[in-house]
Amino acid sequence: MYIRKGKFRRSGCTAPRTSEPVVAEPVAARISIVEQRTSQTLIVCWSDPQSGHYADQVWRKGVARRSSFCALTGMRIYPGDRVFQPYACKAHVPANRDRMILAAVVSEDPVLVT
Repeated sequence: MYIRKGKFRRSGCTAPRTSEPVVAEPVAARISIVEQRTSQTLIVCWSDPQSGHYADQVWRKGVARRSSFCALTGMRIYPGDRVFQPYACKAHVPANRDRMILAAVVSEDPVLVT
């Protein structure tokens, strides 16, 4: 990036040395677990302005492949943790496919299932 030095000398301002990347915080989603059909699947009601509304979305249990945060609690998720994620296939890829819910949170708190 080129910055004209003359402009900064006249105004008395200094040129920025480095710029830190700005990380946008995710928009708060309205999430509720409607039903836990089996130990491997959840039915979730999901709604947020960026990815839309899913009334009865199937989430399946799996293993986290990357670091993230739990959509329900905000707890840190590490690669290798057991998580629930929205079911996706070639014909249907939901907009919230990258979101996760920690499986340990669902199994220890039955109040989360409404």
